Amino acid sequence: RSVRKDETKNLNYLYGVNAEVLEFKVKPNSRIIKKSIKELKLPTSTIISGVVRKGHGYITHGDFRFQANDVVTIFALPQGVKKLESYFA
Repeated sequence: RSVRKDETKNLNYLYGVNAEVLEFKVKPNSRIIKKSIKELKLPTSTIISGVVRKGHGYITHGDFRFQANDVVTIFALPQGVKKLESYFA
């Protein structure tokens, strides 16, 4: 487990795959607040695996909307990481 820029956590690299498991905390002023996943047009090289909100876990779908302080876990290939980080900056 390591910390990337801002508060992004790199939980681990996936064995045998050139991918990372990242954890982001949604900031109160984030541009993704109240937007659905499908509205965001996230990089195709990323997959949201789940969200923890106020201690409860959620498996997300396209209509899921982010709230401040959500903790988002994402699988990402290297080419999508930089753009992905911009969503949570």
